[in-house]
Amino acid sequence: MYLTVLIAMGMVMGCSEKEIVSDAGDGGSVVNPADGVYISVSVQLPDGGPSMNGGPSARSNTTEPNEGNSASNDGTEVGKDYENKVSKMLIVLARNSGNGFIVAGTVDNAKDNGSLETAGSTVHATAKISKTALANYYGSDGRLDPSALNEDKVNVFVVCNYTDELINSFKFDGNGISGLGKFSEEWIDQICSVTEDNYGNTYDNVSVWQKDNMLMTNASVAPKRLPLNLSEWDDFSSSAKPFNLSGANATANGEMIDNNGSIRVERSVARFDFKDGSKLTGNRYHAVYVKGESEPEPTYYVDIVLNRMALVNMSNKFYYFRRVTDAENPSGEPKVGYPELPWLENQNGNYVVDVDYDNK
Repeated sequence: MYLTVLIAMGMVMGCSEKEIVSDAGDGGSVVNPADGVYISVSVQLPDGGPSMNGGPSARSNTTEPNEGNSASNDGTEVGKDYENKVSKMLIVLARNSGNGFIVAGTVDNAKDNGSLETAGSTVHATAKISKTALANYYGSDGRLDPSALNEDKVNVFVVCNYTDELINSFKFDGNGISGLGKFSEEWIDQICSVTEDNYGNTYDNVSVWQKDNMLMTNASVAPKRLPLNLSEWDDFSSSAKPFNLSGANATANGEMIDNNGSIRVERSVARFDFKDGSKLTGNRYHAVYVKGESEPEPTYYVDIVLNRMALVNMSNKFYYFRRVTDAENPSGEPKVGYPELPWLENQNGNYVVDVDYDNK
């Protein structure tokens, strides 16, 4: 079962020393339009109920294991604060058809690289992205053709608390321009491998389940619209006036672009809490017993005592971006997909395909 969280994100990316920066007069900085522009996104925290229909946040009230019984409401575990915290973030814009890479931006609070602003149950994100990369997407005439593969629509992907391995694969240079090939689709095939030995020594990507750092990626597809003309991005060269990927925008040409809708993310890992469920003392369970119709109490023959327990994981790797297949037999060709929850609502579709499916 996936534990799903809706998080609003806020992000500001700093300027490099090579960029021309001036005061915008509106509380934000201006980057030379030839170097970069700003985008913003928002994701809403869940309402705490099973319907996931939005509304005010009402978090599930759970207790730590040493505090006694769980107090989860209606079987829905939204998560604790340290499971929902976003410390750093990667935002990727990809082609609406095929998810070819266009441009990306990052923020990392630990490195004082931008900031994440929270207002109630919403976190707002503003990021600086490369206008040079956008220009490559718009082409030589600087205009998108909405009739050609919906060029004015892009898919927005968010990775909260990304790993070093993932961010290094994007090959960011000093100006925030990715070294990935033009419209490369390889980035979305990344696999996260977690290695750790029995003695607690850490090796690779164990940060994905650490407190305040749980890895989260898209729970559903997030198509958004862009301005039709590259020149219209000049209006969004201030951090105080970013292009809103989660709200309404007015361009210099008078075009209204409404990207209403937050971006939903889900945790890539789940937390398991367990406690002694027996009615006896010392983790003891009655396993074999016989009770006659006339006997007031059963006769117990075999008890089991649990001395210790451990979770057994059949795999130490997973796709950063969830794969699903709509084949009735989940051995069908996997594809990237983010259907609306619940993604197992129908019998014949939306099976999650794991990295190790063939071996399993």
